[in-house]
Amino acid sequence: MVETHSYTQILGPDKMRFRINFKFFSCAIFISSLVT
Repeated sequence: MVETHSYTQILGPDKMRFRINFKFFSCAIFISSLVT
């Protein structure tokens, strides 16, 4: 139980970072597609 708890604690902020990175990545692709 302790392992899963620490796992969710680590996964929490990581998920947010992934979401922000995904938003930035999709925005970069959209801009690059507009430029070309």
